Amino acid sequence: MNYKQFYAFDEDGNYTESVLVFENEKGQLIQPANTTEVEPVTVENEVSRSMFYPKWTGKKWTEDKKKWLKEHPPAEQEKTEMEIMKEELAATKETIAALVENNNLEVPEAE
Repeated sequence: MNYKQFYAFDEDGNYTESVLVFENEKGQLIQPANTTEVEPVTVENEVSRSMFYPKWTGKKWTEDKKKWLKEHPPAEQEKTEMEIMKEELAATKETIAALVENNNLEVPEAE
């Protein structure tokens, strides 16, 4: 049995769902109202990806990536153990330098 995929949108043009339509008894594929054959995807860096908040204009899909990023801000990555150790070492060096300076001490050079 043959079928075709369509992409549905609401009265404002916002994507709602994918719809599979199968041939009827007469072998016809009837496109439902408020659907298009055009898939809501875009190509970014030569890679196809789904759109953020796709909206049908009547001719093509557009996306609202700014709205998506505003509602789904990128998570801050946790620092690696090495980054934490480097920060702690830098803080220790600053503390030693302040102690040496305040007490007029000299720190021997490491060999």
